[in-house]
Amino acid sequence: MNRPRVLFVCAKTGMRAQIAAEFLRREAGDQAEIAAASFGEVRVAPLVRTVAAEFGVSLTPDGCKSVFRRRADHEKYDYVVVMCSGRGGELCPIFRANVDTLYRQSASLIHWDIPDLQDASGEQIRAAIQLIQENVRSFVLTISRAQPVASP
Repeated sequence: MNRPRVLFVCAKTGMRAQIAAEFLRREAGDQAEIAAASFGEVRVAPLVRTVAAEFGVSLTPDGCKSVFRRRADHEKYDYVVVMCSGRGGELCPIFRANVDTLYRQSASLIHWDIPDLQDASGEQIRAAIQLIQENVRSFVLTISRAQPVASP
């Protein structure tokens, strides 16, 4: 049986996507193929890397592969989880519309309202990471009941 393919995407650096991908790897083990992508290219803030490490998550300083690169590489997914928020100047509706255009034909699109971490305080980062962790735990139930549709 094929494992469901999951792509986490967030605006800017992919920090939220990397964190969600790591939590899903822990929760789902080898039950899913998991990737993370960013919308833009911005270096990961040192405070975010420090706080993420408190949760056992190691973030790459340069972010992750862009959603456009993944699409150009013809990567297919069963689920695309978009993480953005209208708070802090993020253009969430535009971001979500772009991801929808890229993947709506081949994946179930899911939106999680997670605030941007780049300029957040330590407490705001912790709260956002905890929210990501809770969402991932719920999401594991979704993928465990579903049949994958994307082919690698």
